[in-house]
Amino acid sequence: MFLNHLQSVLDVRICLKWEKSLKTGQFFNAKDCPVEALISIARWQPKRSKARKIYLPLVPTKDMKGLSKDDYLPRYLEILAKLEPEKVYEDLCRYAKPFEPILLCWEDLRKANLWCHRRIVADWFERNLGIVVEEIDFILNRTSLSKGGEN
Repeated sequence: MFLNHLQSVLDVRICLKWEKSLKTGQFFNAKDCPVEALISIARWQPKRSKARKIYLPLVPTKDMKGLSKDDYLPRYLEILAKLEPEKVYEDLCRYAKPFEPILLCWEDLRKANLWCHRRIVADWFERNLGIVVEEIDFILNRTSLSKGGEN
C-alpha cells in the first residue's frame, strides 16, 4: 500500500518536474497522438476514438447538452469551482503518464462560431495554474500550413 502511494507521488512529481503543460483537441484530430495521452472529457466518445480514459470530474452534466453558451458557461463554471485545479492536473498527469495530457471532446473549433467546454477548462488551468493550454487542432493546422499543406 505504501509503495503504491509512493509511486503515485513520484509519478506526479515526474509530471510536475518540468513546466506544466497539457493540450486540448477534438477526437478526430487526435489520431496521431499517443493513446496514453488521450483523455476524454465528453459524456460519450466516438466508437473509433483512440481515447481509452475519461476524466469524469470535467464531464458536463447530461442536462447541459444543447444549452446556449450564455446558459452553459455559468453552469460549467460551477462544476469547475468545486474542483481543485492542482489535483485535477495531477490526476490528468497520472492518467496520461508518461505523456502530456490531451483533453478531448467533439467540437471542431476551427469552424466559425463554435465553442467547447474543453477551452473553458483550458482557461481555468491558465488562470489558476499559469499553464498555457494549446489546442492540438490549431497546432496541426500550423504544422500543415508551414509544410505547404492546405487548411
